[in-house]
Amino acid sequence: PEMRSAGPARSAIEAAGTKPLQPYLARIDAVKTRDDLIRLFAAPGFAAPVEVGIEPDFADPTHYVAIATQGGLGLPDRDYYLLQGEKYDAIRAAYRAYVIKIQQLAGFPDAQARADRIIALETKLATDFWPRAKRRDLQGIYHPMTQTQLSSLAPQFDWPLYLRAAGLNSVPTIIAAETTAITAAGQRLDDVPLATWKARYSFHFAS
Repeated sequence: PEMRSAGPARSAIEAAGTKPLQPYLARIDAVKTRDDLIRLFAAPGFAAPVEVGIEPDFADPTHYVAIATQGGLGLPDRDYYLLQGEKYDAIRAAYRAYVIKIQQLAGFPDAQARADRIIALETKLATDFWPRAKRRDLQGIYHPMTQTQLSSLAPQFDWPLYLRAAGLNSVPTIIAAETTAITAAGQRLDDVPLATWKARYSFHFAS
């Protein structure tokens, strides 16, 4: 039965084109302020440069804690953006081609220029993200903080707003993992235009 339904299902998907994307892309397009962007960070399906969520407590795995941690990148790890050599040059070239192609298929204008801005932003984030070896030090990524302390660590995020949008506003303590990366990601909110953030989220959601 599954095999028999695959043809019609594929046809329906092809016929729909990019229409199913439109409500989500419209939500990104509606972002006009940093507060709007932070609310988007908290929404499911929109990976943030600093992600907040619930995980088992490193110090006591029988309990859960709220945690703020460096977010995801388009490539698997920071090294793919930063390491030198033909292997990584080829990976980055293929990634750029992919970013362009997805945007063209989605009907986004100026796909090449947008791809360059998106990759430049991700490279900035990757530069400040902690490498895997450093993240394996559980004591090194365990920094319990109040909302006030988080606001001192990275004031650009408006933590009361972010945590409220994520449903975590009543949690008194949040574990800040990669502290310097969180601070640097906040600085990217200051020095990267809102339009570039929106371009990045439109591409990733389409992808």
